[in-house]
Amino acid sequence: MTGVLPDTRLARALHDGVAQRLAGVAAALGSARDLSASDRARCAAELSAAITELRELIEQGAGGPDAPAGGLERLISDFVVEGIRNAEKHAHPHLIAFSGYVAKDRIHVEVLNDGVLPATSAEGTHVGLRLIGDEAARQGGTVAAEPLGPDGWSTRLTIPRE
Repeated sequence: MTGVLPDTRLARALHDGVAQRLAGVAAALGSARDLSASDRARCAAELSAAITELRELIEQGAGGPDAPAGGLERLISDFVVEGIRNAEKHAHPHLIAFSGYVAKDRIHVEVLNDGVLPATSAEGTHVGLRLIGDEAARQGGTVAAEPLGPDGWSTRLTIPRE
């Protein structure tokens, strides 16, 4: 559809940028402690940045199909950040590592951790990883996540080289 960002790219941009900023502000404002002047200034700055990001997304959407897609570097970066974020949030590991290599015509990136995904982690809640998986699929790649026995988790991205 001309003039509109693809739904998954828009959703990923909202998840990775605006939603993270707003969640931080909500956490600060919802805390039981009184906020210092510097904390209030930080909240104001985060809200301002979120508004700026929303405006940029709207402008990109109005730009049609020529709006920048970000390329492989952006996809790889987003994948690693999301893998680390998910490990910290859901698995509570002592160690998180990531690695990557190029084999023939494919790029392989993996985020590993030694934590355990709790049974209370709802299936299908990992919006960021699903959105990255959608983008990888559009580029001919895959995203997979699976336990590494009782004490560890692996999240992998495999995409064709440009």
